[in-house]
Parts: sequence; structure tokens; C-alpha cells
Amino acid sequence: MRVIFAGIAAACLAWPLNRTVVGLYGRPAIIFLAPVIEEAVKTGAGYYLAASLLPVHILFGCVEAVYESLTRRHARLTVALSSVAGHSLFGLSTVLARQATGSLFLGLGVAILLHMLWNSLLTDLRRLPEGEKR
Repeated sequence: MRVIFAGIAAACLAWPLNRTVVGLYGRPAIIFLAPVIEEAVKTGAGYYLAASLLPVHILFGCVEAVYESLTRRHARLTVALSSVAGHSLFGLSTVLARQATGSLFLGLGVAILLHMLWNSLLTDLRRLPEGEKR
């Protein structure tokens, strides 16, 4: 039950924060600010609610996938699957880095950097003209 509450609470916190920063700063916010917001709320909610971090991240990705599926016109399935895959990867990186270093803060940092790279790659792919995908 803690995982469910933490994952949904994180999604509910991240959504308005992301919307605000993306509205203010555009693409740079998607690459640099949204990862900080999302990783902090997922990991913070999991930590403070004593929930297992990886399932919290996966659930967050599932909530984001549902949102993306309902709000996108094109590539709904691709975007939804990338949400689940990405947030699962970020959660795994948080857990593994924390286990390797003993520091939740370093685990969070690894996930943030990975998330920034992920968002950068995805936004670059979306900007390419059709037929010019890498």
C-alpha cells in the first residue's frame, strides 16, 4: 500500500511542477528541470513513506504512461512504453547506485543524470523530420 500511495503521490506532485517549469522555460525544462523534479519526488516519497523505491518508480512510469496515452495524438503506445521503461531504468539506477555507495543522495544523482540524458535523446528524436530518425 505504501508503494501505491508513494507512486501516485509522486505523480500528483510532479505533474503541476513540471507543467509550470515547462511553461516557463520550454525544452530546457524538459531536459534539465523535469528530471530533478520527478526523481526527487519519486525517491523522496518512497523514502519518507518507507516504500520500496523500484516499485515506486515503476508505478510512477505507469501513471505517466496512462497520462501520455490519453493526451497524445500520435505514437501513444511508443510514448507510454518509453515512460514505463524509462522510469523503471531510473528507479533501478537509484537502487543500484544507493547499494554501491550507501548514499541515497548519490543514487538520486545518478538517476537525475540518466533521466536528463534520456529526455535529451527523446526530445531530439521528436524534433527530427519524419524519415530522418537516427
